[in-house]
Amino acid sequence: PCVATLRYPAAMSLLSSLLLIGSCATSSALSNVLTQRAAVVAPVQTSFALHNRHALCPASRAGGGSRSCTTVLMHAAQPSSRVKFENRLVRRENIMRRLEPSTTPREPDGPPEDDPSTEMVLAIVRAADARKAKEICALRVGHLTSATSYFVNMQGSSKAQIQAIVKSIEDELDEQFSRSASRQGKAVGGWVCLDFDDVVVNVFSEKERAFYQIEKFWAAAQRLDLS
Repeated sequence: PCVATLRYPAAMSLLSSLLLIGSCATSSALSNVLTQRAAVVAPVQTSFALHNRHALCPASRAGGGSRSCTTVLMHAAQPSSRVKFENRLVRRENIMRRLEPSTTPREPDGPPEDDPSTEMVLAIVRAADARKAKEICALRVGHLTSATSYFVNMQGSSKAQIQAIVKSIEDELDEQFSRSASRQGKAVGGWVCLDFDDVVVNVFSEKERAFYQIEKFWAAAQRLDLS
């Protein structure tokens, strides 16, 4: 609190005044407390300011103008906007460098038949097809990310159909594999995501699927033949 008071005297004075207004019962008590605080803090603030001025601007000891020293103190206390802008550019360049595609494309580890998640993907496709899901595609992405092995994307033409597709998939995987999903989103929003860890299912409305275009983002994925 002492350091904060010395560094930001105006802000702390205002804050202290507000706190004291709430705690003092009478205006006379408030006046006495503020007077006592000013008598104690003012000399300390003055001494602190003079000490910093002499330390940052030795010319003041020889009678130099205090105006230039005050300017130095202000610039020392606050980072320049140029420095902030340069820091933002550096952060942006680092992020963009990480997003640059690899020059050597990565290939899946073995055929889909050897992937232990493929059986569950086919069960999801059958459950979705039973509820007339459209444009079903299964993307094998295990060689591109460690988050999951497959994305299975599809779409429904109405809120009721999306709900029916989601329920059919959940029931099928619970019955065959005793697996339950972490569900995100709602049919009314046009996108329901079922996360089975190694398989992630996205059930879209036609509008939301056209907007997000997840398949383009995972263009390097291996498409599973569902014919």
